[in-house]
Amino acid sequence: MLRLAGLAGVPVAVDVRRSGQILYRRSFPGTPPETDNCIERKAPAVAQFEVSSHLLALRLAHAEFDLGAPTWSAEARHAAVGGAFPIRVANVGLVAVATVSGLRSAEDHELAVAALQSVLEEMSLS
Repeated sequence: MLRLAGLAGVPVAVDVRRSGQILYRRSFPGTPPETDNCIERKAPAVAQFEVSSHLLALRLAHAEFDLGAPTWSAEARHAAVGGAFPIRVANVGLVAVATVSGLRSAEDHELAVAALQSVLEEMSLS
């Protein structure tokens, strides 16, 4: 994510965390201050539901469910917008959440997908 964000020169923040512990975070120049808040809401949603934040948003929209509704107890802690992905290890399960934030939801999602595809391709070559 860092390499792609740096090459594209986009104002995003990248965050990797495990069980709520931040393992890595970097903000590129021009990243809006509210990006940290968005990361703090995307990552827990992915950790809880174990799907990408974009997929969670699509599922919630299809079910006509609003995370901001008063009946949703975690609305202040969760955000269903693109850019966060669960990181799984075979025979282990969820080990981390990787998040990119700072662009529109779909652009965050596309950047994260491209970065993760690049990592998987590199892993398959070694």
